[in-house]
Amino acid sequence: MALSAQLVDLEDREVSEVDDADVIVLTPEKADLLLRIGADLIESVALVVVDEAHHLEAGTRGALLELYLWRLKSLLANRCRFVFLSAVAPNIGAISKWIDKNGDAAVYNNRATRMRVGIYKTVGSGASSRGQIRYADGSVCELDVKPEKSIQKGICQLAEFLQRAGPVLIVAKGKRECEKIAKELESWLSGHDSLRSLNSDELQSDTCVALDASLEREMYADVELRQFIKSRIAYHHAGLPPTVRMGVERAIRERHVDYVLNPYFRMQPSTWFVNISYRHMNKLQRLCFLNKN
Repeated sequence: MALSAQLVDLEDREVSEVDDADVIVLTPEKADLLLRIGADLIESVALVVVDEAHHLEAGTRGALLELYLWRLKSLLANRCRFVFLSAVAPNIGAISKWIDKNGDAAVYNNRATRMRVGIYKTVGSGASSRGQIRYADGSVCELDVKPEKSIQKGICQLAEFLQRAGPVLIVAKGKRECEKIAKELESWLSGHDSLRSLNSDELQSDTCVALDASLEREMYADVELRQFIKSRIAYHHAGLPPTVRMGVERAIRERHVDYVLNPYFRMQPSTWFVNISYRHMNKLQRLCFLNKN
């Protein structure tokens, strides 16, 4: 089966090009626009795949997505199948019942790797204090060093500990917090002789050269992310230019980055960690919460 890809803006003159497509990839906003200007095309849709389905509850965009799906379902009745994909949706069963009133929906649970969830906190006091991760299954993992006293340094210490098992994703509240932690992390790793910088061959790789050029061109010459990348640290958020975001993602896939910081705005002002598991890796994912107590 031969498929082709093309980027269109859904202007009137481009609707005909969309008519010839086998697969259309759209944001909720573009999907809503297509429903308004290309209703005839919608009649031929047989399958709708909704990625990151948990965004149904995410503010204005979530409401728009829900409204769009309701309109699409009303228009297509039972002629179309819906597939919802999400790694974190807690109410996927309720979503299935909402989209399929006949009870024919099926829920398929599958993870590429296991995930262990635990809470990190400091136990003991004085010289005997230790950092400890208590997992939901009852197992305990202790850090082999005395825990840092400050929250920021504690984040860095926990990240370095988890990185021994593979790349670490640090999710914090807001873009500025991510950038702040990235700077603190680089300083902490350097001060503890744990900073593993990119070597000369990695710096000269096509991925790193292209990313560095994008950072200089799309942002500015002395943007801190350029130095962070050399230290195997990166932050990734919607505020970055698209070419920079894609460059960071490619660097992550090619294992040029050990620590990734990503903002999540619908959380308490604390920080989460999760080991990233790439497709070519068979590593255990671990999710930890840094408890201020």
